[in-house]
Amino acid sequence: MNMDAHRKDLYPDVTASGGLGPAMREAAQLRGCDTGLGPWAVDVVSIQTARGFLSVDPATEERLFRLSVGIPGFDWEIGSTGDLGLLVEAVAAWREGIPLDELEPYLNRT
Repeated sequence: MNMDAHRKDLYPDVTASGGLGPAMREAAQLRGCDTGLGPWAVDVVSIQTARGFLSVDPATEERLFRLSVGIPGFDWEIGSTGDLGLLVEAVAAWREGIPLDELEPYLNRT
């Protein structure tokens, strides 16, 4: 099985939206969240925040969105979820300055 076919099975909502960026924008709009995601983002999602760059990496082995934050010289995964709605809520919360330990309602800590 090729990776594209595998991803389509795991992320039918993302595929139907035209990529991770559009899917996140739709989910954020439905939930009233401001993720700061630019309209140009399609498959690669990187969001600049006052606390570093957030990036979203969909897993290939299971439905899981990994959320990482990077600052110059340092990058770490802050959590993950299989729920696109919880993902956009976590991104919005991070952008609003919510502490890492308060993201647990949205993300599984790694």
